[in-house]
Amino acid sequence: MLGSPTRVESHTVTLGDGWPKSGSPLDSFASSFSEDGRIARDDLFDLAEDCVAHGGWTRLLIASYAWGTGRTGYGPFRCNRILREPHIEESPCEGVRLANSESPVNAYYYLNNRTKGHVPGLGPAFFTKFLYFAGRNSPRPHALILDQVLVGAIRTISTNPRLLAGASWRTTIYAFYLAYVDHLAQRVGVPTDEIECRIFRTLIN
Repeated sequence: MLGSPTRVESHTVTLGDGWPKSGSPLDSFASSFSEDGRIARDDLFDLAEDCVAHGGWTRLLIASYAWGTGRTGYGPFRCNRILREPHIEESPCEGVRLANSESPVNAYYYLNNRTKGHVPGLGPAFFTKFLYFAGRNSPRPHALILDQVLVGAIRTISTNPRLLAGASWRTTIYAFYLAYVDHLAQRVGVPTDEIECRIFRTLIN
């Protein structure tokens, strides 16, 4: 049902030509990866460790956004627009703090609702990627990626077209998703992000 085991860290995405874009905040992203335009989860985990060591999360936010959009042409433009929003440095930092000290669900609420933490243009499909890479090594249960591809795949394997229904993905839906994946992970005996990666690949393979 969930496909074969896979090494999560090797899950690689090929980027479009717009990453990085010279003369923009995306330049800080350029030196983080090889010149072949490919990024693996491993690269983002390493970058997260570097952010912990040196402070600030903007580079990981950019890199995880690039990984999430891949070859999609609008990625660099939208990312640059997000980087011009107020609180773009403070909100991700607070999101990581909440995820690691309280819970991913609390971090999700902070970033997804009309609070100080909400950054226009940075929706759950992308900030959950950022939170996942930022907190994967946390001793607490960590955030998992939730986007349209995963929702479609989950509905396929569950045969329930109403599962995770709705476009806004309220905090309660994210909490249900984390519990659902955790249940599957315990049944199979693997980490939760292994299940997430397998679910993702059931639709793209």
